[in-house]
Amino acid sequence: MVVIINQFFTEEVMSYELKDGPCQYYGGSVYPMEEGAVLTRTPEGTTVVTDSSGRRDANDLPIYYQERDGLTTTQDMIYYAPRSGVHGRLEHFTDLRLTSLGGVTVERDGKTMDLENGFLYDGGDLYIFMEPVILTFNGYKLLLPPLSYVEAVYTGNVMVFDYGTKEFLMEPPMGAVTARIETGDYEIALINDSMTNNVGKRTLLFSRPELLEPVG
Repeated sequence: MVVIINQFFTEEVMSYELKDGPCQYYGGSVYPMEEGAVLTRTPEGTTVVTDSSGRRDANDLPIYYQERDGLTTTQDMIYYAPRSGVHGRLEHFTDLRLTSLGGVTVERDGKTMDLENGFLYDGGDLYIFMEPVILTFNGYKLLLPPLSYVEAVYTGNVMVFDYGTKEFLMEPPMGAVTARIETGDYEIALINDSMTNNVGKRTLLFSRPELLEPVG
C-alpha cells in the first residue's frame, strides 16, 4: 500500500466527543466511559476527559468502542512503517479502523487516508499494532490481530490486549519481549524499544513524539 501524504494531519484538533459505547481495557477488565464525554487537549500537551462526574486527566491507553469497530488515540504517538522507513508523529484524537481487506484506515477531523502497515509507539511503553504480529514472552507465543496493544514495562508488567478476542494477559517480564511479523520483515524488542529489519539492522526507536514532524 502506498503512503498518501495529506495536510490534515498537521491541523490542530483540541476536543473530541466520545460516542458508540466508548471504553478502555486495562488489567483484565473493561472500563466503560460515559456516552458524550469529551476529550480535550490542553495547551500543556496533556489530555483531559470531561463527563457528568467532572474533569480529570485521561490515561494514555487507546479508547475502544462497544458499538463499532476501531479505536481513538488519546495522545500523540510515533507512527512507524518499517518496510519503507517512513515515520512521524500521529497526532492525538486519531481514529483507527479496520478495512475489509485487513488494513487500517486512519481518520482525523473527518478526513481519511490509508497508511502503510506498521505500528504506533508512544515513546515510552505502549505499542499499538496496525497489522498482525507474533508476540513472544515468558514462554507465550501469541498471534495478535491489528488494533491490539501491548504495554511493556521493564520493572513492572507486560500487559497484552487482544483486539480480536478482547482477552487480556498481564505478567511481569522474565526476559525478552518481542513482536515480529510472520513474513520476517521486522521485529520489535518491546522492552529495549528497538526494531530490527529483515537484514539484521537494529534501530533504536524515538522516545519523543513532539520532536517529529506530523504524518502528512
